[in-house]
Amino acid sequence: MKIRKTRSDNRTVYKYQSVDGSVCILTAGHDGVSELDIKKLHSLDDSEVNRNNNNLRPKRTKVEKKMIEEWKQEFIKKFKERHGYEPNEQDVNYFVEEVFPRNYNLSIDSQLIDFDKSKIGLLTSEEATEDFYWSDRMQEAMDKLTDKQKEVISLVFVDGLKQNEVAEKLGISAPAVNKHLSKAKDIIKNNL
Repeated sequence: MKIRKTRSDNRTVYKYQSVDGSVCILTAGHDGVSELDIKKLHSLDDSEVNRNNNNLRPKRTKVEKKMIEEWKQEFIKKFKERHGYEPNEQDVNYFVEEVFPRNYNLSIDSQLIDFDKSKIGLLTSEEATEDFYWSDRMQEAMDKLTDKQKEVISLVFVDGLKQNEVAEKLGISAPAVNKHLSKAKDIIKNNL
């Protein structure tokens, strides 16, 4: 299962690897292979990669997001009534994933492998909690960010929201989200 596209500087030839591990290299002008054939093969591979990546980390639909947001508010309200304080965001996100699991697609040969479905989350970075996701060096760099920048980084990279969804959630404009995100990236790059 391919999850990475072929680099653009390696697209002048097409390399096909068979099941036994042997590699067949197709070159334009040899054996009746044209540049268009090679381009078409890379295009088919790109489509496969896109499908595989979309299936590994499915996005939530608008209806799901709305249901989850309503459930979160109700969960926080009940938790606060019961315990006297609001739960932290990681706990809420954990329970969201428990109550609203994602519909992962597995490959056809997944039945041939003794595969524990609870391990699917390990295949994607989207399922990682903030504590697990950030390394010590990354956490040190994150400490240098403003609260708003941390929140934007977390919503984009941990929760997987798009910038316009982050803007809507935080009640700020999309360009402001982009500004916070780019400044945060610069700070992180300079401190790693």
